[in-house]
Amino acid sequence: MPEVAGHYFKEVRKGWTRVEFTDGESLELRREVFSEFGFGNGLTVTAEELQQALHQSHLRHGRAVALRFLRERPRSTLEIDRRLQCEELPAAAIAPVLEELTRQGHLNDADFARAWIVSRVDMRPKGMFLIRRELSEKGVAEAVIDAALERAYPDEIDVARPVAERRAADLADLDWRTFRQKLGAHLQRRGFARDTIERLVDETWEIHCDENKTDETDWPD
Repeated sequence: MPEVAGHYFKEVRKGWTRVEFTDGESLELRREVFSEFGFGNGLTVTAEELQQALHQSHLRHGRAVALRFLRERPRSTLEIDRRLQCEELPAAAIAPVLEELTRQGHLNDADFARAWIVSRVDMRPKGMFLIRRELSEKGVAEAVIDAALERAYPDEIDVARPVAERRAADLADLDWRTFRQKLGAHLQRRGFARDTIERLVDETWEIHCDENKTDETDWPD
């Protein structure tokens, strides 16, 4: 069994302690874990004690990293998982951290999805198709996305109309064909459905550009 030769707070990560042993081995532990286990100089430590201390260090570090990450904005479970993997934490530590944060209400993919949708609608309006893809990429389950969209996403035409109005005002001097192409592409990039795009292109043309209108107002199949 190894014996503690010394411990150091410098030249290690903030909040960590490097413990060195008489057999030449060393490891880093969270400072509070080091104190709790009482690994003083000259103490003989069992392999089981070292494993427990290292596991506790991983758990506490993972929780601290996750909570800091969550303070920036709501996150999905997958986002937190990926962030903890960047810390090179073992899976045996990541899973309990995710479970604890979920149990405590810090992680909830349904709440995250609704918050994401509200943010997109209020600040960066996008269509349901694009929002669905964004949430899927963040690991939110399809059924959770469906429920969140039904609850938090208004009628798409109402979401898209202000976007179309702002862009149409800049395109008012164009002919119908160019206006349709540019405004349609603008709305399509934001993930709005084709029927929404067609309706708003026609609607905004009538409002902003009617004097330039030609007979070429049919939409291609």
